[in-house]
Amino acid sequence: MRGDRPFHDIEISKRKATLLLKRLCGSEPTLALRAAARIRRAAYWAAKSPEDILAERDRVQHKHALDAIAVEAGFDDWRHMKAEADARLRTAFNPEQLFGLRASFFLNLWFTTYEEARASLAAHPQRFLFPYRSQFVICDAGLLADQGIDAGDPDWELIGHDWVRPRDPAARDRLSASVARQLSRASEVQP
Repeated sequence: MRGDRPFHDIEISKRKATLLLKRLCGSEPTLALRAAARIRRAAYWAAKSPEDILAERDRVQHKHALDAIAVEAGFDDWRHMKAEADARLRTAFNPEQLFGLRASFFLNLWFTTYEEARASLAAHPQRFLFPYRSQFVICDAGLLADQGIDAGDPDWELIGHDWVRPRDPAARDRLSASVARQLSRASEVQP
């Protein structure tokens, strides 16, 4: 995956494609015309004018909207976007990896909402905020160090110690790859 482009959430892109189709097929003419212009980004519809697409909107498929959304995000098409996202997921760090049995030896603060977790992080900015399934966890550097993760990496500061809503998504992308490598090395050393 290209390092200069932030990771694109596939599920969000699918929802954007669904919304694009709804606008295309909706009753608001201005929104429908704008949607038709965006659909032209899909290779299948590139040769058609927005007005032609509107006239044939019943033939526009979800896969065409997915292609349009992917092109808007800087990819060649949906397959390209999905392939890069899949490759990224194979090499990315999943924060849930942190919270296995060994995590119980550390004081971790659990929250049901991001807002509560974020308030706790604001009060303790040296800690780290991670998602865990439908919850949020604040942990200290000891948990990271115990698992072979460098809590002193400058990218932690760039993301504001917030994995969920990082100030700098590119820094989180770098951290994700770095932490995945660190965890892989640590698992090779452990019996």
